[in-house]
Amino acid sequence: MRSLWRGVISFGLVNIPVRMYLAVEEKAVRFRQLHQRCGTPIRYRRWCPRCDVEVAAEELARGYEYAPDRFVLITDEDLARLPLPTARAIEILDFVQGEAIDPIYFQRTYYLEPAEGGGKAYRLLRRAMDLRGRVAIAKVALRNKETLACLRTFRQRALALVAMAYPDEIRPLEALPAFAALGPPETSVPAGADVAPGGARAAGPGGPADGGPAPGHDGQGRPPAVTAAGSAPLRPDGWPGAAPSGPPPDGAAVDGTAAGRPAEADGRPASPVAARTGGDGAVDDRELELALHLIDRLTTRFDPDRYRDRYREALLTVVQRKLQGQEAVVAPPEPAPVVDLMEALRASLEQLEGRRGAGAPVR
Repeated sequence: MRSLWRGVISFGLVNIPVRMYLAVEEKAVRFRQLHQRCGTPIRYRRWCPRCDVEVAAEELARGYEYAPDRFVLITDEDLARLPLPTARAIEILDFVQGEAIDPIYFQRTYYLEPAEGGGKAYRLLRRAMDLRGRVAIAKVALRNKETLACLRTFRQRALALVAMAYPDEIRPLEALPAFAALGPPETSVPAGADVAPGGARAAGPGGPADGGPAPGHDGQGRPPAVTAAGSAPLRPDGWPGAAPSGPPPDGAAVDGTAAGRPAEADGRPASPVAARTGGDGAVDDRELELALHLIDRLTTRFDPDRYRDRYREALLTVVQRKLQGQEAVVAPPEPAPVVDLMEALRASLEQLEGRRGAGAPVR
């Protein structure tokens, strides 16, 4: 693997030298554009229309268009002289709970490894973040932009950097053409109705929801063996202070009540949520109860090995058939819209029970 960036993690007055690598390798099937008449691959050339010549890579310059067809040239030396501490440093600004960050902010993930002389400080920071169950909010200059980032631990071994969008880069919900059909915010949901079984909310980049184990988790389902004095108690999946995540046993209570219902203040089971009017009608309590039950039945500990890219596999199958001279491919039927929501929810539960009995396929 080739290092993309080299600098330091700035942690208070401590500078930890690190190298950065891409953590995710895209596996999409790629196509070449061909001339349909002869099957020859199309070539694209860097062409200067004024000089009417092809431009070599070493002759390219970087320009900022400040007005139509008016540019100011920016050289590599200009970029190297930028007065930014983040040009060569991952500057830690704050430490936060990972689940407090909405995943809409997350972009690309990078591995960080300690460079020469940084091993001890690197392990110290990683260990301290694990024990406190925190992620760091940081800034770093990448690809001609100062990037907001989340620094997290990965499998109790490495530090990973998740590039993040800035708040003004997130498109507002109000921009959706059918925004009004989404209905008003759900502000009166009883306690427990908007959380996963066991009371654990969806985790952020340091927790199970991001594609990796939670801080303090070894990736094999085992909790950490040691906690630091004065730190919050760690739950089995590594996050401090919260109840264990995962599905409850059949018939077990969730949040102190049966069938996944939240409890009223006097201990009586509450109706999950009162009916509300959205763009397509009211949410019925019975429908919501079935939906909650379906979610509970599908809740499990995240295991990335259970999932495959079925589209890529099907596409490669088509390629293989064509190489063998077999053209026949049967497309699945288009999903039909739901007519009877209650019946669809019941059928989903029955189908799930059948799949569980026969062994669920890889998703």
